[in-house]
Amino acid sequence: MLLKVILCAYAQGVVSSRGIERLCREHVTFIALSGDSVPHFTTLRASRNLEALLAVVA
Repeated sequence: MLLKVILCAYAQGVVSSRGIERLCREHVTFIALSGDSVPHFTTLRASRNLEALLAVVA
């Protein structure tokens, strides 16, 4: 779920965790992608860091 939200936000030029969190609360597309749940910005930040770590390891 978070990967879809993060990739869609990046495609629209939103890269900050707080901005992505705001999109999940206010934008219909992101509400649908997130399954009507609003991830906390620290969760988004942690998942981005995890993805970067996995990219380096793989």
